Amino acid sequence: MKFSSNQISWLNILVFSVIVLKAMLLLAIFPWLLPKLGNSFQAGLFPDGYGDIASNLIAGNGYRMYDDTSLTMLRSPGFVLVLASLFLVFGKSLFAVQVMQLLMSLATAAIIYFLANRLFKTQSISVVTSLIFLFHPGVLIAETRGGIESTLMLCFTGCIALSYLVLDHPRWRNFIYFGIAFGLTMLVKSSVAIYFPALVAIALWRKPKGLSVTTLLTQFAVAGLVSLIIMLPWIIRNYNISGQFVPTMTVGGLALFQGAYLVKNADSEKDSYVLLNEAADKQIKIAHEMNLKIHEDFFPQFYSPIDEINYYNQLGRLAISDYRESPWLLIKAIEHNGWAFWFQGRTERATMFNIILTAPILILMIWGGVLALKVTSDTWLLLVALFAFIAPHLLILSMARYHIILIPLISVLVAVSVIHCWQLLKTRHLKPNGLSL
Repeated sequence: MKFSSNQISWLNILVFSVIVLKAMLLLAIFPWLLPKLGNSFQAGLFPDGYGDIASNLIAGNGYRMYDDTSLTMLRSPGFVLVLASLFLVFGKSLFAVQVMQLLMSLATAAIIYFLANRLFKTQSISVVTSLIFLFHPGVLIAETRGGIESTLMLCFTGCIALSYLVLDHPRWRNFIYFGIAFGLTMLVKSSVAIYFPALVAIALWRKPKGLSVTTLLTQFAVAGLVSLIIMLPWIIRNYNISGQFVPTMTVGGLALFQGAYLVKNADSEKDSYVLLNEAADKQIKIAHEMNLKIHEDFFPQFYSPIDEINYYNQLGRLAISDYRESPWLLIKAIEHNGWAFWFQGRTERATMFNIILTAPILILMIWGGVLALKVTSDTWLLLVALFAFIAPHLLILSMARYHIILIPLISVLVAVSVIHCWQLLKTRHLKPNGLSL
């Protein structure tokens, strides 16, 4: 896309203004506002144990949550190493993490700008896509905390952009780039794992011209091998301390157990954080029943890596047993988690906020998806990426903050709806393809 000098000047002013406003919201306004709203949004935290592991790593205690417990496999190292690098230079500074996440957010916005342009070749859609993402309240809330969301958003969105690159230009080096990006994303969080086979299926369906199925599969095999090489140091480390194959992290069994507990008690009218605390109490009881020496916490830690593996595997087996005994519970889980993934907050207040914010976005996303498919069938890859991330969360613990990872991709489809509405207001009619691109 070529720009005139006036357009370039306008874009420069817009970019500068956006960066300043985003920085003010992320570094000043939201950190001031969120604590005043109570504990609904867990402001000012390093959640889920990542900060604890990073702190111990910097302190020389090794990769563990507490200095008196064993080395852990609870969390994969992608985000931990990012935090540890910042802690090493700035100390355990939430402000330093927020600045880093501002930079990550801007990088993600740039990626989806070019991704939207790749799909629709329309500057207005590309600009609106980036603006929706940058100023989405859920994104801003996530970026104020020391959580994994910003890093995972950047990595996963980068994988999607590289997916289009390998389909547009199926050269060997592009598959290697994708393999590196996917391996790094898996080290941040393994919930993206389904996307790789989904991409292979899409590629076989929309096979690039002049490329045989054998060559395409070989290229993806190379990408998978590169991803495995990226993950290999973590896998070897886990085997060395436990003697077992742990490719990602052990916490999956806990997520499955807590998810099943929330589904079984979904009709209790209790806030989700209350139910999660009840599930945590049951987890501690299970550990004692297994005669394990345990550091009692929401994410229990142990004094032997084998105990950690056995414990979290047992939680997963208990949840699976519940689903096997009651297929109806499995159906209920899919129904409940399909709703919770978009709307469930820690409290009733947070849930209502999520509904008010997210319901209109979902409507615009679905409408935008339909319109986008009329313009280009390449939209299917975007839709498949959304489904691939959502699918695992239908069976494990699911909450509204998990869908924040998808906001960059959702923003593309919402922008299509927004521009479509704007065109309707301006012209009062649609062109045959449904969008004036």
